[in-house]
Amino acid sequence: MEVPTEIEKTQLKNLLEKRWLSHDAMWFLQAFSQVGIDKANEMNKAALKSLAPLEMERMKKLLGVNQEQLVNFDNLVRFMNAVLELSLPDSVMKKLHVTAPADNCIHWQWEKYQCFAYKGINYIGAIDEYNCGVIYRFECWLEALGFKCSTRPVIEKCLMNENGGECE
Repeated sequence: MEVPTEIEKTQLKNLLEKRWLSHDAMWFLQAFSQVGIDKANEMNKAALKSLAPLEMERMKKLLGVNQEQLVNFDNLVRFMNAVLELSLPDSVMKKLHVTAPADNCIHWQWEKYQCFAYKGINYIGAIDEYNCGVIYRFECWLEALGFKCSTRPVIEKCLMNENGGECE
């Protein structure tokens, strides 16, 4: 079988994003299996924090955005939405809604029980002790861009698990 000479950009994008999510899930599963949930959570957060500056520099370059443009809140929100669209497959993006209802406030909301991390961590039986890496990643992205941010509520464990399927 030969690789097709033409592959639609959206097909390739979704394939690469799903491969990344699968790798992330398998990495976490192996860490959890070998060193337990506490150490897996710690390693996951360390990896996310160290990766964020690389991701943000690459995204700024790809999108032709400089740091000065991101000082404008509307530009920052558009940039963050573009980053999410370039990072997550369409099947995941359809379930995540990010808006900016007020200045200096970005609001996220997952459809009920539809966070990919919740589903995977729940499947392996570690959801009660899982520290949310998804929202932590958003926080790391903002920090890597030079912004101080706080999340309300402060997130330690999985909100979707703690709030009957709701995460926002």
